[in-house]
Amino acid sequence: MSDTLSVLISALGTPQKPNNPIDRNGNVYFHCPLCNHKNKKLTINIEKNLYNCFVCEERGRSLSRLMIKTGNHAAAKLLTNKTSTLDINNLFGEAEVKEPKKTVVMPKGFVPIFNNMNKVFFKAPLDYLYKRGFEPNDILKYDIHYSILEQRVLFPSYDELENLNFYVSRSIRPDETFKYKNATTAKRYVIFNEHLVEWDKELFLVEGVFDAIISRKNAVPLLGSSIGEEFKLFRKIIKHKTPIVIALDADARKKALSIASKFEKFDIKVRFIDWGREERDIAEMGSEEFMKITSSGALRNVEFKDQIKERLFS
Repeated sequence: MSDTLSVLISALGTPQKPNNPIDRNGNVYFHCPLCNHKNKKLTINIEKNLYNCFVCEERGRSLSRLMIKTGNHAAAKLLTNKTSTLDINNLFGEAEVKEPKKTVVMPKGFVPIFNNMNKVFFKAPLDYLYKRGFEPNDILKYDIHYSILEQRVLFPSYDELENLNFYVSRSIRPDETFKYKNATTAKRYVIFNEHLVEWDKELFLVEGVFDAIISRKNAVPLLGSSIGEEFKLFRKIIKHKTPIVIALDADARKKALSIASKFEKFDIKVRFIDWGREERDIAEMGSEEFMKITSSGALRNVEFKDQIKERLFS
């Protein structure tokens, strides 16, 4: 009996045909711990590192990941041949994130605002940012740029080595049709301003760059309202076991709960903001109002009844 099969039996119980569990196709059949069907419908191929349940349709390309989903971290460590920490590449199977080799370059004409704050042509972007709740320290900390020609403010993003990996630019002209122009790198490869993230502290996941800055929190923008297991940010959170707060906009409650479920499968501590009747996003309400909301009891753990309520009434 192989070491892998022994670990699976200790974690999942007796397989079908215990005396000769592996069939001619290399498959072993167990009770599925995720749907608890009465029959042994969970098929595992040890050689190919695949699993599939024919009832709940839970499937994947990593047995370690299956163990994580069932909460059996000890088995996951044994299956990745680790004694202390999980191999994050093995955890997610063969579909590891392969970042593009293309270098992100700052668009022409954009210069740092902080170095030009006393110049007349930079009064317009400063007025715009101050009205949006920004402070002078933000302009320096986030290295905000401006193009006089395009009349756009630009928020660069730097990776953990402080190399440019993305940017978001926003027009300050009220009559501009295309408000945003961003780098073309796919979002799944980007952790926005990774060099500023404190992985050992609770991390707020917000929608946009303005939300992240105005929140005054240890925050990362998703550059949208979704995140999947193929995202670099998702995997980094799992690797560091970083507790998170999902702080998407009030109208994205269903998406927030869906994201919570994804992280809870990997034993990540998750909280979310129950906005109540609040309809503004973080950037609209401002830092002080957001602080009041997060300290008022609106920030709470995700409960099973939240998921059920959302399914019934959405």
